[in-house]
Amino acid sequence: MTRNSYAALVARLVAGTGINAGKNLLKRATGRNAWHGDQHRFVARHLRHLLSGKPFTRLTVRDFHQREGAGSRALMTMFTIGFCRRYGLEYRHTPFSGLNHAVGDQRAWDEGWERFFNLGEGELPSSEVEGESFDLFELTFMEGPGGRDLTQYLHPPVPSERAQYYTDIRRIADEELRAAQRELFVETIRAQLPEFRARYRRNKPLAGQQPFTIAVHIRRGDVGPDRQDMWTGLDSFARTLRTVTAQLEQRGVAYRLLVFSQGKDADFAALHDHAPDLRLDTDPFDALAQLAAADVLVMSKSCFSYVAALLGEPVAIFEDCDFPAFPGWIMRDEAGALDEAALSGQLDARLARKV
Repeated sequence: MTRNSYAALVARLVAGTGINAGKNLLKRATGRNAWHGDQHRFVARHLRHLLSGKPFTRLTVRDFHQREGAGSRALMTMFTIGFCRRYGLEYRHTPFSGLNHAVGDQRAWDEGWERFFNLGEGELPSSEVEGESFDLFELTFMEGPGGRDLTQYLHPPVPSERAQYYTDIRRIADEELRAAQRELFVETIRAQLPEFRARYRRNKPLAGQQPFTIAVHIRRGDVGPDRQDMWTGLDSFARTLRTVTAQLEQRGVAYRLLVFSQGKDADFAALHDHAPDLRLDTDPFDALAQLAAADVLVMSKSCFSYVAALLGEPVAIFEDCDFPAFPGWIMRDEAGALDEAALSGQLDARLARKV
């Protein structure tokens, strides 16, 4: 970071905010609603820090990506904590707010997920008054002088070659760079996973001995077949379940099958041969806890089951999507086929731990 570059950033932000303010005055004069963009909000929160000329040393996660679900916000928080640890920056925790899919009161919903994940335990809180904690994703999405994002003003400095958001990694055209970004994302979180798991489990009741459990998350409700980046057909899940249950039955293992989704029983007729315990439109806190506690987790293209797999350490069966796979996860294709030898080995290891 150079002094001239920083001065250019401040001048650019202040000028842009001034133009936005002028436009809003005209809108109000003509009876229209004012609009405040990301840049205006950024300057309003951080103006004093920007005018000080100091680099950005503290990071947090707020609701810059508005209307994110609980799983996505948890994933962003885990990445940001890991990012700070990796590059020697300070993390400041901002409690969850504005989460999507709220059931009932928004504040109670946000506070419930904050307690559930418990990711802020032991972290210093961010201070809105100081304005010194910067949202990592806000910095990443805002463009500064030279066409680079605002993470160029972090200290200690961080690599400039980075995807804006975890869902952008698979869209990187260069195969070598895409692989490097995937590894960076995974390793940044994986280095801190023991601590994240400990925080998550700290405020959960100890469960007694449970039967061997297969849990399936089928994303519905907010997506339909037109969103193939988020949708997986039931025939694919059915094929995966045939493989998993056949291996358990060969071993003489009794199991229960829990399916978490949204809709009506009739919507899941393709799975009825497996006699699943359908948990439809159930309490989402219990659903994520059950997914995380499962012995085998069949995931959807969703942060909800992705975070459950990270926190729970099941035999994780993953379908390629916008989120990078973690080491040890078993990949399944669009049709539901998977590496049966890899599954067999992981099932044996899981069963040995339950004895």
